[in-house]
This record gives sequence, structure tokens and C-alpha cells, in this order.
Amino acid sequence: MRKHGIIYILLVFGALSTPCITLSQNRIPLAIENLLEQMGQEENAQQDFTSFLEDLNFILSNPLDLNKVNHDDLTKLQILSRHQIQNLLNYREKYGPFLSIHELNLIPGFSHELTKSLVPFVKVSFGSDSVPTKPIRSKAKQLLLLRTQRTLEKQEGYQNYSPEDFSNPESYLSKINSRFLGNPYLYYTRYNYQSRNRNLQFGITAEKDPGEAFFSHKQGSGFDYYSAHLQWKGEGLLQQINLGDYQVSFGQGLCFWSGFSGNKSSLVIQNAKQARGIRKYSSTNENQYLRGAAIRLALGKKIQLSLFGSYKNRDANILPADSLSDTPEMASSLPTDGFHRNHNENQKQHTLIKSLEGGNLQYNGNLFEVGATFVRYQFSKPLSEKGQCYNLYKFSGNSNFNASIHYQFLINKFHLYGEIAQSQSGGIAILQGMQVQAHDQIAFEMIYRNYQKNHQAIYASAFSESGSPQNEEGIYLGTEIHPFPKWKISTYFDLYQFPWLRYRANAPGYGNDFFSQIHFQASDKFLLYFRYKREGKPENETLETGIDTPVEVTKSQYRIHFSYQIHPSIELRNRLEISNYQKADLRESGHLLYQDIILRPHNHWLAIQFRFALFDTDSYLSRIYTYENDLLYTFSVPSYFNKGIRTYLNIRIRVNRFARLYLKAAQTKYANTEKIGSGLTEIQGNTKTEVKAQLQIKF
Repeated sequence: MRKHGIIYILLVFGALSTPCITLSQNRIPLAIENLLEQMGQEENAQQDFTSFLEDLNFILSNPLDLNKVNHDDLTKLQILSRHQIQNLLNYREKYGPFLSIHELNLIPGFSHELTKSLVPFVKVSFGSDSVPTKPIRSKAKQLLLLRTQRTLEKQEGYQNYSPEDFSNPESYLSKINSRFLGNPYLYYTRYNYQSRNRNLQFGITAEKDPGEAFFSHKQGSGFDYYSAHLQWKGEGLLQQINLGDYQVSFGQGLCFWSGFSGNKSSLVIQNAKQARGIRKYSSTNENQYLRGAAIRLALGKKIQLSLFGSYKNRDANILPADSLSDTPEMASSLPTDGFHRNHNENQKQHTLIKSLEGGNLQYNGNLFEVGATFVRYQFSKPLSEKGQCYNLYKFSGNSNFNASIHYQFLINKFHLYGEIAQSQSGGIAILQGMQVQAHDQIAFEMIYRNYQKNHQAIYASAFSESGSPQNEEGIYLGTEIHPFPKWKISTYFDLYQFPWLRYRANAPGYGNDFFSQIHFQASDKFLLYFRYKREGKPENETLETGIDTPVEVTKSQYRIHFSYQIHPSIELRNRLEISNYQKADLRESGHLLYQDIILRPHNHWLAIQFRFALFDTDSYLSRIYTYENDLLYTFSVPSYFNKGIRTYLNIRIRVNRFARLYLKAAQTKYANTEKIGSGLTEIQGNTKTEVKAQLQIKF
């Protein structure tokens, strides 16, 4: 195992032997960073960001031509509303080809800040190039990614024990069964092929998580996780075929949605989902995808039919059969972490078979679309998570189906969208949204949702507070105002209720969420914003009687952030954030202060980002989350709590015309603790250090 690990690490650095030249910098806009930051800290969400980040990085390398771009291309950016996209297309149709990127400032609903965010992703062609033509036939593209990372400090799961360390054999056996079987390195390999016209794509992804065996124990084939996909697009009746692993998303996510799914964020009026239909899957989330086949058919110019089927193994906690009560073997829960690091976790691996089939029929007009989705899935063993009262209305059994109707259309300054869904249990979920471009510089959004407590949709991901369209009713109001050319005020208020019990809340209850941000883009070099966010909802508190009773828990954050480009190659970013937490008589607070230094030399052969952060919170309850740049196609949103210092250094190098190297080192040092983490990832000491390396080869 150690030999194979050393060989893999050497492969990552094996191509680094030629001089450095130019580097194409990946410049993710602040709006996208804030969106990822919000999504990454949601405890209930199982998000997959890889496809979204792939789209952004592809567009950064191949900017969209404003004189050729279409609606589908613009939706991939996730920072434009349906109105803004339509206004851009209308402007081009009315006034002819764009002559400059800065013409975007003349489009209704486009601000100076939005235009600056779009600059890295768009371009303008001139002369004959501005007339849409057939795609230029270029050579096929191939991509190879090799990544490795580890935590330098020794964690509990890697400790060696002997029988003499324990008072009885049972304790020793329990410790041995929980000990990690592999080394502390992550190994990740990915290969993608794309034909010159982008109609054919296929690839293979493989990953071993830290602690998982590698060419040993149950992993004699090497990696713990393998994924492969093939996608072909054509014209005529048969428009698309997917084989292997893929994702599906339709409507507003009430029936079926896999992949990236945005929710409440600083993009306060961009909550209408833009479904991508069927698309390839090349990420490493071991459960949030389908495995099988899918096709998309064109039944006329504006009608599409998508059909998909999946058959795959997945992890599950299995309860043995009980002959006395005539209870069959069943699955008590469906783990989503994908870890198979020890004997205990290996017992959950691929113990359940899930089969699924479904389809979507959709009419796409210029300003109007309507569709219907149906999906049915079966499990090889009954699923039952009803051990607690709050799980009374959770899905249980061997099979379930979901069906929905969704629509969206534009009427002058109104964008209406919505979906209504029903599950086999009879539970109904309704979402209705409306975006209004009241003025060129004023926009509103309102969303009403009513998800009944018995609506059971395991593979749904819709706009919600709880993470799934079940047991929730609420109304969301958001507005974005541009009072002056360089100013933007974003605000939303979300009021919701939970008709039934929830995890850590033994009674129905109400909650609310308020967000406000003032954004000042003084120039292309200077940006400043102030943010206030407050959330309150019920959570159990143990009273003197020993009974758990829900009380309101409030969390609030204050943030001031500014960035300044002091030189074309040097940018500084600073942030101060304060958090407050209150639950009954318990009050906590914390603060975070960081300094970012971003270096991009004039010749762009090297890019460096350094962060120094100071944090001090009373406990984990008053924690603060902050976005961190990471390796290509990845990012991280660590939580800062207790008292300490966190630093990280990112280095990006272009080795030659084919290879790029990405490096990251991050360290957190605590001032008031003698151990970090808990359980198998516990570290004895006050320092945690992570190192990562990734090699990208394009040919």
C-alpha cells in the first residue's frame, strides 16, 4: 500500500521539469464566492459543486462572445436573472452587435458592479467575427488531473494500539475495527476527453479518501471510488445520449434535482432555478448521481422528451431481520459521506441497491416554458428512518414515486415561475415565484412555498430553509436597488413555519431570516460592502423538569469587507466579521479578522494568494464561516471557532503549455485547546496543518 501511494505522489510532480511561462488566472467574481460560501456552510445540504465550477472555469478559458451568446450559455454563470438575460438579448437584437464590453452598463438592470463581475467571462468580436457562423473546428481536448492532499498531524484513526493498552479484549477489538485501514493521503485522478465540436465527451474519475485502503484489504482494485461517463449530443430527433454516470435536474427541484442547487444568498433576486436537464457527471460525491442511461429527444422544434434510468449500489446502515417480530432486514439510514476507512464503515458499503426510472416532457417557447416530470425509484431492502417522532412522516418502504408540473414565463417586466409536485404518499409541495423588474435600477422577487409534512421526495432539492421540500411553509421577499451608479443595496426577508416536529425541535414552530448588504464599487480597483444577517428559529432546550422544549435561537453576523488593487499585479482584501449567538440565557459572541494578499505578476507566470486570519469565538456555537480559494475545481468554507490563527498559501504555476501546478498549504493554530476535532479525526495538540497538490495536464 505504501509503495503504491509513493508512486501516485511521484506522478503528481513528474511533469514539472520545464521552465515556467504564462498562467491563465481564474478570477471568480465576488458574487460567486459569496454564493459558494453560503452553500458550503449549510448543514442540511448535500451539494455537488464540481459541475458548476467546471462551467465557470471553462468559460474563463473560453469567454462568451456577447455577439453570439445564447440564453443557455448565460444561465451557466448563475449571477444573471432571467430578466437580465432577456434584456441583454433584446439589446443586441435592437441595437446590433456589441462594440465594447462596457456597453453592458447601458442595458436595463445592469450595474457597474455586475458588469465588472462579467468581464472575465465575456468578450466582444468585431467585423465579420460578430456575425454568428458555424463553430470553428478545433482539435479535440483532453484533460488529466492528479491530486493529492493530507493532514500532517496524526489523527486518532491512525494510532497503533496493542492488547496491553486495554483492560479487556472487547475494547481492543472495538478499537481495531474502527482504526483506519489506509494511509492519510487523498488520491484523485480524472481523465476527460472532448471532441473538437464538443458533441462527444467521456471521462473516468477515481478517488481514495484519507484513511481508505489502497490496493489492500477490500480495495484490491486500488481506488475506493470509480466513476465513468459518456455524453453525445446531436441534431434531429436524437439530441443527446448519456451512458454511465450522469445528473438530472428539472423544474424548481420539487420532484428531482441532482447537482448544484443554489439557495438564499447575497444574490437576493436570483432564486429561480435554471434547470440543465441531463448532463454528464464527473465529481466524487459517491451518492448524488445516477448510473445507467439517459436520452433526450426532440419531438418538434420546441418540444423535448427526456428519459432516464439508473441502477446502482449505495451505502446504507442495515438492521438485521428479527424473526420474533417478523421484521425483515431493512435500511435504517443512507450515509452520504462516502467514507470507507475502517471495518465498521466497510460494513455499510454498497449494501443497498437502488433502481430508478423517470422522464420529463417539456415545451420551450421564446418567453414561455412548461413541463412535467415523473420519477419512480425502488430499494432492494425497505428503508425506515422512523425511530424518532420527527421522522414520523419521512419516507419508508421499498418504493416511491414523485410527479410534478413546472413552468416559467416572461410578461413585460414580470418573470413568473413555479412547480407543483406530489409524492406517492399523497403529500403535495407547491412553489410559486415572481421576479419584477420594476425599474431599470430596482428589482424584486417574491417566493411562496408550501411543502406538506408528508411530501416525500428523497432526490429533490428546492428553495427552502430546511434543505428539502417537506414540512415547511414560507414566504420570501427580496429586493435589489441601485440608487446611484456605483451603489447596490440587497435585502431579503424570509418568514417560515414548520407544521411538524424537526430534528432538535420537539414541536412545530416559526422562523425568520433577514439579510441586508450595502455594496459600493468605487472603481475597478476599490470595492467595499457591509452586511448584516440575522436568523431565528426554534431549537430544543432542556428545562429544569428534564423535558426538551423548543426555544428561539438567534444568530446574527455583521461583516465589513473591502478590496483594493494597489498595483495591476497586487490586490489586498480585508474582512472583519462579528457573530452573536443567543439561546435562552446563553449568549455567545465571536469575531474574525483577515488579510488577503493576492499577487499576479505582469507576465502571469505565477499567482500567489496568502491569508492571515485571527479569530476568537466563545465556542463552536458562535462560529464564523469564510470562503477560501483552493485547487482547481475545488474550494473550501472552513468554520472558525475558539481562539487562534489560520493562515493559508495558494500557489498556481503554469509549467509549460500543457501543464499547470496548483499548491496549497493551510494551518490553524489554536490558543485555548489541547486537542482538535473528535472521534477518529481527533488530533492531540493545538495545530492542524493541511497540504494539497494538483497537476493539470491539457493536450
